[in-house]
Amino acid sequence: MQLPHQTVTVPGKPQRQGPIIRSTGASTALTGEDAAIRELCESDLVIDLTVEGLMHAPETAGILQSGARIMTISNEHPEILSRLRPDPAMKDVVRGAVAACRAATTMTVTSPAGTELSVTMTEIPTVGVWGWTDRPGTLAHWPGGLVVSFPRQASCNGTIVFAPGDINLTFKRYFESEVRCVVRDDFITEISGDGSDAQLMKRYLEGFDDPLAFATSHVGWGLNPAARYEALTMYDKADLNGTELRALAGNFLYSTGANEFAARFTEGHFDLPMMGCTISLDDMACRPRRRAGMTGPTTAMERLTAAGTSFLAGGDPDSNAGAPALVCLHGIGGDATSFRAQIDGLATPDQPVLSWDMPGYGESAPLGGDGFCIAVRPALRRAGRAWHGPRRYRRPVDRRHDRAGDGDPSSGPRCRAGADRHRSGFWRTR
Repeated sequence: MQLPHQTVTVPGKPQRQGPIIRSTGASTALTGEDAAIRELCESDLVIDLTVEGLMHAPETAGILQSGARIMTISNEHPEILSRLRPDPAMKDVVRGAVAACRAATTMTVTSPAGTELSVTMTEIPTVGVWGWTDRPGTLAHWPGGLVVSFPRQASCNGTIVFAPGDINLTFKRYFESEVRCVVRDDFITEISGDGSDAQLMKRYLEGFDDPLAFATSHVGWGLNPAARYEALTMYDKADLNGTELRALAGNFLYSTGANEFAARFTEGHFDLPMMGCTISLDDMACRPRRRAGMTGPTTAMERLTAAGTSFLAGGDPDSNAGAPALVCLHGIGGDATSFRAQIDGLATPDQPVLSWDMPGYGESAPLGGDGFCIAVRPALRRAGRAWHGPRRYRRPVDRRHDRAGDGDPSSGPRCRAGADRHRSGFWRTR
């Protein structure tokens, strides 16, 4: 089917002296191009094929206010776009994360490396990108799958510690050394570290001679489980813009530079996905801690601990309290986060999903003498789900799957629970 369309071409702008511009999300292609901007404002849908993208460009707000939609196709290797084709299920996932952010008053971010960041969430815009635009006056980019909030004035304070394995998408490289940034009232006031990473960041931002280059652009997290952590190692730097890593499930995304909602426009920009962070909205954890390279769940999650046993809970444990919970039990070498995809796909307000850290694994204490059935019961009770006590399975549970890390014999096949076990590892309580 042929759709009526026209191509708007504008000349590339010469690179000015100073820092090399990469991955800003603020293309200068429309600077001074009034005729082109008028054509775009009269369109229903704008397909953005600029190298840097129009996400943070000064002209974008006017185009969106005209009612046009902007679909930015990120400047990526075709293989990346093929792997990360828009997924219809991503829309509800992203919208759920956006709703959680908009309802929160405070976001806190911590990490084992020492990150302690606080973001005041009241009256700051939050947007989500699921990979396509379906409403007038909105912008989306492909690849998609992330939620970001834009601090306006004095909203963001604390210390951010980038650890080896975190990502600098402007430089298209993984951090190899620790970098510590102090953030005061949205602005980075100090960058320190012993390695080359700190020197590169500091000298690059200083090169713009623009205080806004040190400002916070946005904060948020990735939600796309199809994105791959190792992607930067697989392509030449000229072949990708790094949007895949922005959407990587399991990352906390801190970005500096242009922030159109705060009327801050600058060419200095960093997108800095961080692994291993815990993100909380009003003291409720919405992201589990992850090891570098692991993707994470896309639904809001709560960490429950009862009788020394730790769980991740997806869904709303306070609604429909009589409904059964789906309990996911990992195997040797796993932890509660092993079932992140299942939590993503199955947890709803009326269908809670619990995934535990097996006793002796993750954040759970070693198993005592009561066995797995007794260990799981208090957490299920806390989640408000009926628990009917031990029952027999239709077939025995494999001893290797059920044995705790300390080899407690009480966790063998005679340990039963009120559940039907599927070979995938799901137990559904009755």
